[in-house]
Amino acid sequence: MKSETKRSTVRLVISLLLVGALLAGVPGASRAQDVEPAQGDGYALFLPAIVGGAGHSYAAFFPENLAVASPLDLHYDGPVSASATAGDWVSGYAIATAEIHGVMTGATAIADVFDAGGLLALGNDASCYGPTLRYRNHPDDGGADPTIRELPHGDLGLWQETDTAGEACAAAQVNARLGGAEKQSQASLNLMAALLAAADDAGIALPTAGGTVDVTAEMNAAGIPDVLFSAATITYDATAGTWTYYAEFTYTDPADGSTHDMVVSLEYTPDATAPESRYTGVMYFRANDDQEWGNCPASGGGGGGGGGATARPVTVNGSLAFNRLGGSELRIQQRSGAYCGHDVDARHVGVVDPTLNWGDNYASFTANFDPANMAGDYAYAWQAGVHDRASRVLNLGVNNHSPLDGEAYFGYGARVQDDSDGVLVADGIYCNWAAPGSSGGMQAYAQRQFVTFNTGTGHFYMPAGGSDMRYAPT
Repeated sequence: MKSETKRSTVRLVISLLLVGALLAGVPGASRAQDVEPAQGDGYALFLPAIVGGAGHSYAAFFPENLAVASPLDLHYDGPVSASATAGDWVSGYAIATAEIHGVMTGATAIADVFDAGGLLALGNDASCYGPTLRYRNHPDDGGADPTIRELPHGDLGLWQETDTAGEACAAAQVNARLGGAEKQSQASLNLMAALLAAADDAGIALPTAGGTVDVTAEMNAAGIPDVLFSAATITYDATAGTWTYYAEFTYTDPADGSTHDMVVSLEYTPDATAPESRYTGVMYFRANDDQEWGNCPASGGGGGGGGGATARPVTVNGSLAFNRLGGSELRIQQRSGAYCGHDVDARHVGVVDPTLNWGDNYASFTANFDPANMAGDYAYAWQAGVHDRASRVLNLGVNNHSPLDGEAYFGYGARVQDDSDGVLVADGIYCNWAAPGSSGGMQAYAQRQFVTFNTGTGHFYMPAGGSDMRYAPT
């Protein structure tokens, strides 16, 4: 293999928690369930509003500083926090948590921001990553075949140093791939926050001594376009100290009229004395859909609606496990994938399980970071189909520097169904995944790119000597 890629003996060591450790300390009762409950110092972005009476902050009821966002997604905007000034560069995380807080306080109408279709969102690829590459006279095929053939999209890794907008390719790809996870989690967290706002607007007291309140009618009255709720409840288990939010609804896609049954639930256990900076929990969502392609068996459609005779019914399942260990440490892991059939619950011990019957588009994002500056360790892995022999992996370390900088590694890792904790690492590179002469062997290399934020252009750039990524697909 001709290569300038970084030898993976310098393999990125990530101080990420295993998912078991992430969930350690989350009581069994606080893991999100798929049934409606029986009746019976993070970011300083928050308004001084109160839920449930004087002396109770939102953190006592809801993870108000929780979100999923790319650490390399910065925005030039007005202030979103008490400490920010106009013109600051702010993180996508800060913007996401501010939006969720706006919904929770009632300052932002849930009908204006909730996109049920976001639960079906997928990550994309940057223009500099894995292009479809045409070739002929390939040297590994004798060099004498003039037929034009193609190397498939996605197989070539970080192919150019920058994307079309001038962003360093590693940063562009991290942002593009995380776009799907961000939409899924943001839609889910906004919806759960809206249950609190609905109760507050209706004057319904929260069950602080234990029990359940029903806000189904109030959520339907919120006027969310194309959404009809069949259940919406808030439950408090006073013994475990756990809040459970649950919503079940049908979404009608305005583009094609298809209907999708969806469920979102959140279980949240705050620390009794420091709920703003210490809490654990897990959020879960699922959404029925119909695909016209993929690894799941075809059927005549059904609960997804509008799929026709070739529809492949799937349920997009996702979970977000979280553990806040202090003001400067938040650990999260989001998993999602399309599982074969409708109304499939693909969880094991509260989180989505890749060893169950998934077919397509599995992704796992793990992060251990400081929400104030996004410094930390990140791992994102994705696998297009259950039969692929490897996952694609981006490992990223972000430094607490000004301006922000970090180093990313791309390579291939274990299949997601073979990695129990969901924290995948780039083990090597397939220089010749699908070209003539491919043996399927992995080389012990990884592509590397160091990126630094340019406050003038708003892009991450690669400093001189900051990249080891060139190779020939032979």
